[in-house]
This record gives sequence, structure tokens and C-alpha cells, in this order.
Amino acid sequence: MPTSFKVSHDPVRKLRADFCKSAIGRVASVDSGDWWSTLLRAYTKSIECEKSIQLILSMCLSEGFDILHTLLCDDGCCLIDHSTGVYGYLIEIQALFFMALRCAVLLLLKEDGEGTKMVEQIIKQLHALRSYFWLDLKQHNDIYQYKTEE
Repeated sequence: MPTSFKVSHDPVRKLRADFCKSAIGRVASVDSGDWWSTLLRAYTKSIECEKSIQLILSMCLSEGFDILHTLLCDDGCCLIDHSTGVYGYLIEIQALFFMALRCAVLLLLKEDGEGTKMVEQIIKQLHALRSYFWLDLKQHNDIYQYKTEE
């Protein structure tokens, strides 16, 4: 599974697997599943793609997955920078995970009720991320006013 992607502009814009050859940052392979969810949402809504997203999410939403080194810091008080993190967890991985979950909800939500259980799990996870792991405007302004040493 490719772990990074590059947009090629010649002769038309194309998205190509990069395998970390020229990407700005490199992510662990487990995180590339989040990229796939976002890309699948952008390009197709086929049953095979939905099954792929369900498999990725069944891993990401399983109990104990949140203890992996790739996810979730207590607050987003760092810049999007591969050398910066909070408790060793990178903020861009959290943003990627959040976006993958949002895209998955749109893909899995069906009129016939199929995928409802997973969508409910995703909605709970999104609520937890927004409530406990993201900065609100007040926190952002407070952090912005810190002196460099703080």
C-alpha cells in the first residue's frame, strides 16, 4: 500500500503513488489507510471501495487501536510539522484520521441502513476527537500569546 502520494501536473493533473520518494513528510504504513479513505471518497463510490473503507475502519475503530503511536494527542498545541508533536503524536496524523472518518461517513451512509453500525461508531469517534483532542478558538488564542519559552 503506498504511504504517500504526489500530484503530477504533466500533461494533466494525476495522483500517483509516491512510496515516500519525494513526499515532504513520511507517514507510517498504518496511517496510509487514512489517505486511502480520503482518496476513495474523492474518486469513487463503488461497493469494492466501500468494503475497503469498512476494513480499514474496523481496524482503526477497534478497541486498543488508539494506544498505537500514530494517533491522538491531548491537545493540538503544535504546528503541522513532522518534527513537532505532543507526547510523540503528530498533529497531522490526527487531522488525517479525522478527515478519513468524515469521508467514510459520507461513503458508508446508505438509505437502506447498511453500514449503520459502523457509521454510529465513526460519529462517536468524531465527537470525541472534536470534544477532547482539538483546539477551540480560546485555546488557540491563549497558545498563540505564549512566549517562546513557554
